[in-house]
Amino acid sequence: MPRSDGIETSIELHKRYNDMERPTIIALTANATASDKEKCMQAGMLSHIAKPINPNELAAQLMSIKPLASRRGSGGSNDDGVGGGEEVMVM
Repeated sequence: MPRSDGIETSIELHKRYNDMERPTIIALTANATASDKEKCMQAGMLSHIAKPINPNELAAQLMSIKPLASRRGSGGSNDDGVGGGEEVMVM
């Protein structure tokens, strides 16, 4: 979505996709205030991680995401529990 920031993009994705089809969005941003985090949450982002990025925090957030396939009820997980076909947008 050219010329859109993460907030605008998240809002647009929430308009376009239902809960079962919408990609998961995690904000990675230099904007670290409580107000900035609240804006991200109100725009429908799953999480907000402030820069500098802590790799362990990012990994924990990514591992907590429920795969699209399991949201649709069609399985798609392999033996390690990580689903296939998940789309995650990190902005």
